[in-house]
Amino acid sequence: MSSPHLSIVIPAYNEEKRLPKTLDTLFTHLPTLGKSYEIIISDDGSRDGTIPMIERLAKVHPELRLVGDGTNHGRGVAVRNGILQAKGTFVLETDSDG
Repeated sequence: MSSPHLSIVIPAYNEEKRLPKTLDTLFTHLPTLGKSYEIIISDDGSRDGTIPMIERLAKVHPELRLVGDGTNHGRGVAVRNGILQAKGTFVLETDSDG
């Protein structure tokens, strides 16, 4: 498979309440653009239900990926890790609330 056109990196720490709305918006809008994409959730050691929620959604949306080592390092490290994992021609970083 070729690299996606767009990688969207979302750093996350305990975002199980805010991420679903943002992801729903992205999953609704991005396919209408006619370009390939991936969404990377760069987890920063979440202790709520963020990780299980992303794992469930990734089974339905193969363009969704979860990265992170389970440790809280801070937002900057989460952004960096997500961008380093991005495979897209273009990379966009956004917050979990969009």
